Amino acid sequence: MVLISSAINEINPTIQRAQPVRWSHLILSHAFYFAADLQRLRELVPRISVLPLGSGALAGNPFVVDREFLAKELGFDSISENSFYGVGDRDFVAEFMMWASLTMTHLSRISEDLIVYSTAEFGFVALSDAYRLVSPKSVAPVLED
Repeated sequence: MVLISSAINEINPTIQRAQPVRWSHLILSHAFYFAADLQRLRELVPRISVLPLGSGALAGNPFVVDREFLAKELGFDSISENSFYGVGDRDFVAEFMMWASLTMTHLSRISEDLIVYSTAEFGFVALSDAYRLVSPKSVAPVLED
């Protein structure tokens, strides 16, 4: 459980003294990041959900295959319209990696805020001992009473 010492704290985005703002304002900023990440993911899925099956090695295939039916049955949004594009496209990898790296940047940012604001200097956040993986007594006995 995360405990908040007060609703209004001095938020220091540069680790220097700053103007007082509400804790909720800081937390809400992270909600906007994650909402944007979710929107990006929702926009990404239709772009990368392209069925390449039936493109052959690069020039299609001689079999009569209902690619639209296959796409629907396999959960794809569309089929590749060009066999070179269908077998050579790697954009889906780059797009997913971009989305994943940006989302991890946002997770890192909220993690950093929680770490900084749980230090003795700020003391705005306290993590319950129930969430600790290692007891501070076993690592450094002088750190905890």
